[in-house]
Amino acid sequence: MGRIKTTFVKNIGKDLVEKHPEDFGKLFEGNKKALEKFAVFESRKMRNLVAGYITSVKTAKPFVPRMRTEERKEGRFEKRRRTFRR
Repeated sequence: MGRIKTTFVKNIGKDLVEKHPEDFGKLFEGNKKALEKFAVFESRKMRNLVAGYITSVKTAKPFVPRMRTEERKEGRFEKRRRTFRR
């Protein structure tokens, strides 16, 4: 499991990605350099946290919920009923 980012880091990262999506990519080093254009950080650690969060947002796969068909659900429950009746 990864580290949990604070809301401060998430808010900065989301704002920057929404305003300048084309300037950030999937590479951490490139995102660090791109952050220099848009924000001034007091510490390297904070800059790296924001760059890492932006990298994880850009590389994440979009969530697509899967729908099950009624046939699969009925078949699964019928199978259970047979096992309980024995």
